[in-house]
Amino acid sequence: MKTKLKSIPENTVIHTPTEEEANELLAILHANGYKWSGNRRLTKSNCWNAFKAEMCYEIEITHTVRFNKLRYFREYAVVRDFTILTLSEFKERYCEEESQPKFILGDIVKIVNVTNPMLVGETGIIMELPTKEDSRYKVGIEDEWTLLDAKYLKLYTEAVIKVETSVEAKQLNLCELLKGYEGQSFYSPCYGDVDLIEVQNDRIIISAVANNKEHTLGKRGKHHAGFAECMCMLFPSRALYEQYPLDPYTAWMK
Repeated sequence: MKTKLKSIPENTVIHTPTEEEANELLAILHANGYKWSGNRRLTKSNCWNAFKAEMCYEIEITHTVRFNKLRYFREYAVVRDFTILTLSEFKERYCEEESQPKFILGDIVKIVNVTNPMLVGETGIIMELPTKEDSRYKVGIEDEWTLLDAKYLKLYTEAVIKVETSVEAKQLNLCELLKGYEGQSFYSPCYGDVDLIEVQNDRIIISAVANNKEHTLGKRGKHHAGFAECMCMLFPSRALYEQYPLDPYTAWMK
C-alpha cells in the first residue's frame, strides 16, 4: 500500500522527537514528490542530528521541506500561524492509503472461478488496469479480450507456465485448421448447417444454408474477435457439438 497525501496547508510543521519518526515522515514525503529546499532528495539525509528531539520539519506549498528546532516554530507561531503536529496527527489528517492493483500491465494470468465455463482455465495477459469507473481488468486472450474482476484472476508464475504449457498450446485456430476446406459444410449452434465461404488470416466467413446469409467469425470460431466471452459458433458436425458443446477444441480434433 502506498501512502497518498492530501493537500497540506501552508505553515504545517511536524515534530519528530525520534529519528525513526523523522525517517518515516521523510519517506512519506519523498514518495509524494517532496524535496529539500535546494532540490535535494529527502532520502539523502534526514538531518535529524541537527536538533534531535527538537527536530521539526516544515512543509512548504512548493513541495519542499525545511527543518528547524521546535522552539523556533513555537516562538514564531503567532507571527506566521504555524500549526505544529505530531507524526501521528499528521498521518491522521493528511495521509490516506492508496490501494495498489493486484496485477500490473503485462502480467500473465489464469482465469479461475468465473461463471462462464468457456473461460475457466484460460490464460491471458493484463492489457489495461482498473479505473475509478470500472474495477475490472482488461485481459487479452490471443486476439480476443474480456473484462474481469481480480477475484477471477490468478497470477501465472514461471513454474506454472512450464507445467501447463499444454494448456496454452491447445488453442483452437480455425483459420489454420480450415485452409483448403472452403465450400464444405459444417454445423453452427446458432445458424444450423453452414457452408465455409472464405478463410482469412484472422477470421473465417460462413454462410447459413437456410437463408444464405454470411457471418464472420474469429479464428476461434467466436462471433466477435475482440470479446472472449462469446461461445464458439462453428463445429465439425451437429453430433460432435452435442458431444462436446463446451469443448470445441476436442470436437475439432475428433
